Amino acid sequence: MILSQADQIRKELRDNPLKTAKDKKKFKKQVIDSVDDYLQYILTDFGDMTDRLKKVEKIITTTLE
Repeated sequence: MILSQADQIRKELRDNPLKTAKDKKKFKKQVIDSVDDYLQYILTDFGDMTDRLKKVEKIITTTLE
């Protein structure tokens, strides 16, 4: 099957969008940034939950004394 130039470019991009070193570097940066954002979200949420647990523990401790 003979493809037009535009169709050939679409097929190449669909098959391998990371052909150049610049594209690979850009993709790696996007992945690293996404992972960093997700880890920051998890750590912030973990910190908030830890603070809430400390408050609850303090309330329980004062109530039981």
